[in-house]
Amino acid sequence: PQEIDDARDRLLALEVFNSVTFKEADTLDADGNIPIGVQVSERKPRYFGVGGTFSNTEGLGLEGYWGHRNLFGRAEKLRIDGKISGIGSNDLGELNYNAGIMFEKPGVIGPASKFFAGVKTVLEHPDAYDHFSVKGSTGLSYELTKKQTVSAEVALDYSRIHDAFGKHKYLIASIPLQYVYDNRDNRLNPTSGFRVLAYAEPSYDILSGAAFLKLRGEGSAYQSLDSASKFVLAERVAIGSIVGTSLEHLS
Repeated sequence: PQEIDDARDRLLALEVFNSVTFKEADTLDADGNIPIGVQVSERKPRYFGVGGTFSNTEGLGLEGYWGHRNLFGRAEKLRIDGKISGIGSNDLGELNYNAGIMFEKPGVIGPASKFFAGVKTVLEHPDAYDHFSVKGSTGLSYELTKKQTVSAEVALDYSRIHDAFGKHKYLIASIPLQYVYDNRDNRLNPTSGFRVLAYAEPSYDILSGAAFLKLRGEGSAYQSLDSASKFVLAERVAIGSIVGTSLEHLS
């Protein structure tokens, strides 16, 4: 039945289990129903990874992450990321740093919902400017159907930029809103179907008083060109705009 398939997909989407199997009993129970048992194979809860890059212009870069798939026993996720670059090409005071932490909890208002919260910080030194920022956000996503998802969050972003024109500070509060329709046959390796995204982010800079609205739309489509799906035609289009304030308040 479709209900069992949906339940299996939802359990696998938690990323806690390697496999989920539903098995019907051979006989009816006292009420005339068919008992259904569930067998699951759990993945390792903790994971981590490290990596590195090297460039004769950018120097050495190191990155790593650590995560937990089932932090409190109800499929809560925690992931911590860190990255440093510019080692060897920059002075120690001009290295680039990027770090973040993300928490997710499914099922806060039903099995189709997910709560998420995170903090991300960036310190970078491109040739034209120095940039430091800290952003925190929290929100909720909800699957309306298997193909439709909506999400809403509240975010606060502080950034400090030093360039040839001086020092600039921003403290932007925003409410990102998103709708996604996705009927691709496979989200990781699609061979047919399409995906549409609509995004709006009302924002307000607390320090300057500037209010503006970010808008973005994206669409992608996939079509297999042969029966074995070795060749797939993919198209993508995107459009965006910022309205409500002058460019000088955004730069």
